[in-house]
Amino acid sequence: GEVLQKADDLFGETVNNAAYLTSIANRGKILITESVRSKLSQNFHYNYSEYDKVVLKGHSNKTIIYRLFWETTPIRSNSGVTQHVGNFEFTKSSTYQLLELSYKSKIVQINFSNTPFLIGRHHQESSLLIASKFASRDHCRIIYRRGKFILSDHSTNGTYINQKNQPEIYLRREELPLIESGKIGIGQSCQDAGSEIIFFKIL
Repeated sequence: GEVLQKADDLFGETVNNAAYLTSIANRGKILITESVRSKLSQNFHYNYSEYDKVVLKGHSNKTIIYRLFWETTPIRSNSGVTQHVGNFEFTKSSTYQLLELSYKSKIVQINFSNTPFLIGRHHQESSLLIASKFASRDHCRIIYRRGKFILSDHSTNGTYINQKNQPEIYLRREELPLIESGKIGIGQSCQDAGSEIIFFKIL
């Protein structure tokens, strides 16, 4: 954005926005505004997700800010190689620190350090590989935000979530916090998915 320069200093709305994001972005975390996100090219290969809605200085309405996941190394469920250390402050006060997924004979546990956790048909990038014909290559991701595990759908056919004591919810390019325990249907309803069901529970 545009800035005002006076002597060796810069002023203006763009500078204020950058200063605000800098103040809330911890080590290892990159935050961007909606105006920056809108200028990213269609083939931009990094991942981003909605992080919060805030009132920036000089504004009266809330605006969306996004977290940019800058790591280029694919994240694996058991590798522990890539960590998003910027989430530490939220994790310290969080009750929900471990999420367990069960898919067929495979059981994986996810904590804040190995998110985003990719679920889909992509053989090289998926943390949990799904064989179903209803699954997209990058079907959905589990992210950790403000003490919660959140499922974010990126698919063509959508994701069905059946949480404890709640009716089934259909997501398509939307997000939903995972609570207690339940089932995830990849591209089809949980009642129709058969063995392709993913079971989850918060530990």
